[in-house]
Amino acid sequence: GSPLSNDVWAGTLTEDKTKDVGCRLVWEQMPEAPWTPRAGFCVVDHQLRQEDYLAENSTEADSALTTEYMYVIGGLAHPLPGDDGTRSRNDVWRSVNGTYWEQVLPQSGKAMPWGARSFHSCATLQIGNSTATPRIYITGGGYMGRKGNNEVYDLEAYTDAWWSYDGSDWARINYEEGSIHKSNLFSTNEW
Repeated sequence: GSPLSNDVWAGTLTEDKTKDVGCRLVWEQMPEAPWTPRAGFCVVDHQLRQEDYLAENSTEADSALTTEYMYVIGGLAHPLPGDDGTRSRNDVWRSVNGTYWEQVLPQSGKAMPWGARSFHSCATLQIGNSTATPRIYITGGGYMGRKGNNEVYDLEAYTDAWWSYDGSDWARINYEEGSIHKSNLFSTNEW
């Protein structure tokens, strides 16, 4: 959040007859997350189907094994060693419980294919029947920070959209009409 932090908090809904709504939310701070302190990131809850779709003795097609993850995607973050300032990121982190986090890396071993971004949106959507694997979508946002010797003071806004099944391999799903291939980058003072 702002100021830049990597705090993670978990809320538990408990019954409380003294409240008009009959319950209250009790917050507990989790251990510090390993990702750099940041703001302007997006978080999505996503069910990932495992490669081993059926239990060994199962005969039902609907018994697919799933794991529910919380994903933290991108954001404006403090510098890493070797960085020259606070800037937007294109990293992905996930956790099953908010305590233990792992960085999700592309199978190629390179950086995520989408530009580093902050203040973007993300969602999970299942397309097709209930046994189809849901997808994570990211869209919009923009870049802030340093690019080599140039400081970007305004947000360079993106109009692109991407999807992934697992947060590691991403496919671009749109291009701006009339734009040059892969150039959906605009600058704005009204972010």
